[in-house]
Amino acid sequence: QFLEDQAQDMDDHGLYETYNDAYHALEDFVCRGVASQTILRILWASVRTTYGVDDTTLQRLLTEHKLMFPVDATSSDFIVPVKLPPLPPKEFAALCAGEAAVCAGRFGARFLPPGLMQMITAALHPLGTYRCYFRYGGVLEDGAERIVFYVDPDVFQLHVRVRHASPVNRCLEVTAAIDEVLKNFRGLRCDWNRPRHEASGDVNIARLSDAIVNLEGRLMDHQ
Repeated sequence: QFLEDQAQDMDDHGLYETYNDAYHALEDFVCRGVASQTILRILWASVRTTYGVDDTTLQRLLTEHKLMFPVDATSSDFIVPVKLPPLPPKEFAALCAGEAAVCAGRFGARFLPPGLMQMITAALHPLGTYRCYFRYGGVLEDGAERIVFYVDPDVFQLHVRVRHASPVNRCLEVTAAIDEVLKNFRGLRCDWNRPRHEASGDVNIARLSDAIVNLEGRLMDHQ
């Protein structure tokens, strides 16, 4: 009902050509973290009024700080990682399957700082186009190449799977990009094992989803 009411209000104010356009734009943002330019202008209205900052500057600042990034090279829409759904989508398990170079990194502390995975999601987007994503991981593709990454909250371990012409080198590039993000969190380190070849992948989505639900519950308890 909330989406319907907001969509009707946006349609009444002429922000979209039709009610359906407004509803789908809101649904994309609330359910999938994809914000159109119109949605962004609405979200930033109070910032413009209070601080006199224009939309171009806001877009640049939020992109630089990895708080959002373009859907792809041709789209004007942005993915806002903090709005991503917490659980992996249905296709995630199938995209993890197949031959790949794999490596895992264990955090030095049993703690995931708020915003960490969202910043990693934003930092990796130049390496491909997101096929799917969620709050704790995603899949990027570039032609036949594929990068899978996700965190396992049960063991505080990051997993990377890469299908590439030079998979080990690409795997190292991915972990290096993640390490750059970790520098924003003082004292947090991730100890990576050496990339290895794996003939097939099998992610237990049910167990991973349960671990994420438990983590989200603990985070809610501390708010």
